[in-house]
Amino acid sequence: MNPLPTVVISASPYTSLFPGLVTTLSSTVTPNAAATYTWLRNGVAVAGATGATLNVDIDGLGDYQLRVTDVNNCTNSSNIITIKDSVSGKCFIYPNPTSGKFQVRYYSVANNVLPRTLTIYDAKGDRVFTQYYTIGRPYDRMDVDMRAYGKGLYWVEIGDLNGNRITMCRVVIQ
Repeated sequence: MNPLPTVVISASPYTSLFPGLVTTLSSTVTPNAAATYTWLRNGVAVAGATGATLNVDIDGLGDYQLRVTDVNNCTNSSNIITIKDSVSGKCFIYPNPTSGKFQVRYYSVANNVLPRTLTIYDAKGDRVFTQYYTIGRPYDRMDVDMRAYGKGLYWVEIGDLNGNRITMCRVVIQ
């Protein structure tokens, strides 16, 4: 009888992410080499994730585990690592500078589904764009297309439904 593989996963360099950060989940399998790797996020197989490592960004928050079948056809699962959000009051825009199509992300507590107002002002301070988004996860994407507005510096204001400003950041369209 062959021993079950021992599978250990770790995350480096981060377990808490905000937009722009990427962490790598790595695995160690003993005593025999792994034949297949199945990465699980919140108990569901991650599509296309069949290697010894897995890169995770802000859209991949959750609980990760690795199921391995070794060369003797013995299967076992690893410890669980939680990749969570890192609270930041910063507004993230990328790409920036942009050709006019970009995404805005701002921290929101998980499962606190709430509307956000995105208002964009030109360099003179005139309002040129307003859109409403429903946010349900930390750093949910708010996609913006301002290719029709011309080049320049714009101010992006994120607000709540009552019209209160939460934060402002800027974007350069070139």
